Order: sequence, then C-alpha cells, then structure tokens
Amino acid sequence: CPRTQDIAVLSDCNHCQGSTVEPLLFYYRVHCPYADPIKAITPSHVEDQLPSTWGSDKFDLDNYTIIEPKLDGARCIMLITSSGIRCFGRRNNRFGDQSEFTENVPHIARMQLCELEGTILDSEIICFSASGTLGATMSVVGANPSTAIETQKRSGWAHVFVFDMPVLRGRDITDESWTYRHNQMTDILPIVEYIHLMPCYEADSKELRHTTYQKLLSEGAEGIVLKDPNASYYQLRAMIKVKEDVTLDAIVTGFEYGKIGSKYEHLIGALLVSVKDAATGRLVEVVKVPPGPDDIRVRLTRRLEHKTYDEIVAEHIIVWLQAQN
Repeated sequence: CPRTQDIAVLSDCNHCQGSTVEPLLFYYRVHCPYADPIKAITPSHVEDQLPSTWGSDKFDLDNYTIIEPKLDGARCIMLITSSGIRCFGRRNNRFGDQSEFTENVPHIARMQLCELEGTILDSEIICFSASGTLGATMSVVGANPSTAIETQKRSGWAHVFVFDMPVLRGRDITDESWTYRHNQMTDILPIVEYIHLMPCYEADSKELRHTTYQKLLSEGAEGIVLKDPNASYYQLRAMIKVKEDVTLDAIVTGFEYGKIGSKYEHLIGALLVSVKDAATGRLVEVVKVPPGPDDIRVRLTRRLEHKTYDEIVAEHIIVWLQAQN
C-alpha cells in the first residue's frame, strides 16, 4: 500500500477513502490517491474470465499479425544514460525497488550510446549453454557480480534481444502503436555487439501464423509471441504467448522426506513419480514433484510411510504432469 507501506489486499483498497477499484478482464486496476494507478492485482477467478476466443487455436485471431520468437531467458529493461546502460529485471527487490543487475553484465553496461540518452528498451537477456538458456541466464542475472562475470568468462557473454521501446530519449511513447514504436526502434538502434533487434515476422493468415510458429520452434525458440500491431504498450491483450506443452499421467512410486531441520523433516518433501516405458513395460522414474498443501502432505505421509515400492505402486496414486517443450 503506498499510504501505509504495508501489504494490502483488494478489500483494503475498496474501503480506502479516495480510491476506486476498476475491474478489468484479467486484473483489477486500483486508482489510488497516493500513487499512480496500480494494475497488477490479479483476481482469483482469472481462469473463469478467459475469453472464449482464447481457445486451443490462438492462430485464428486475425488482429495478431506480428510474430516474434519467445526466447527462454529473462526480462531485461535497459535504461540508456550518459555514462552507459543500466539493466533491470521485471520484479521488485525486497525494498520495493526494481531489481538491478547492471554490474553482472559489464560488457553491456559500459556501452556508450549517448545519442539515445533517456531511452528505455524492453528486451530478453539470454546466456547460451549446452544445457539450455534459462538456467544459464538465471545463473548470471541472479548471481552476485563476481560469480556472474566468471560464469560468462567460461561460457560466453550474455546477449540481449530488444523487442520494444516504451521511452524514446525521455519521451513516453507507450500510448503509440506497436508499429510506431517498432519503426522508431528500428531506425535508432545501432548495430552493436551483444545487443540485437528481436526478429519479427508478418503473418496475416492462420496458415502463415502456424507455419511460422513451427519454423521458430524448429530453430530453438521456446514458443512465439503474437502481437497486435495497433496495440499500445500497456494495452490489455496487446500480445499473446504461445508455447508447446506436453501432458501425461504418472504414478507415484516413492517419496523423499523433507529437508532435515525444516518443518517437513518428518513429512513427505517430494513425491517420486514414474511412467511406463513403452518398450519394456517397466515403470521408469521421471521427476520429483511437491506433494501439495500441508494437509495433503500429512495425509500422504500417513498413507505411504513404511510401505515398500510395490505397496506404494499398488496405492495407484496418479499425478497429472504438464511441461513445456
């Protein structure tokens, strides 16, 4: 809460003199007399409000004619200053400030783009490794500066892929269309090492959108981002993310107790789940999953402890798994 500096829930805002709560499709926007409108309060019934047009085939939505690859990295907001570039994440730190990792990427921070002072670029930061990009990226963005720098010296320096520009030389252009912002960005963004313009493709038919999606997946993208070229930066549903996923049922075949010294030391910390191998018909362990809320954790512990592998399998507890790619 901007007034009390305490954690607030929606009912607090409803009863606060001078504030009004505006229900939106996916969020509530709180108009607060003590701060700018607060937009990131998600209602619990969000899933019930998904429009019917957001079905299994998002390629039918004809106003989304721009496609960008969805890269599996981390968000990077870049502020260009007279002395270099500052890099921020999308989340706030424990003090309420935007988390900053400028010192973790000195090769980007020291770039001199003085002619673009005051410009803010929205981008995805990526670190490449043989095991994938997300873990490698988080080991740089989420580490202390010395560790991040040593990691990049071994595996390569981080790259950023710019996909939007909310501020141009200090001028807020968030109310302009994506097309306008993109054209401005294309005109001014210099070709420099480690900073790239995110590729984008025009696709004005369902078939072309689907073909482009498959092409980008085959080239290593995590998915795609469909964009409305007429949408402003903050416009609701200005973009839609589309990702592949795999779902399967797995059977619980074991468990591990919680970490020693934790409150779950004598309760189930993780369930071991398995699937049947198509070739041999034998159960193969594939992943560990958390057992759920505390009441379920207690109930499962009582049900499974002291049982053998075969006895746990005979309980026939099924877990539904969903994973991207």
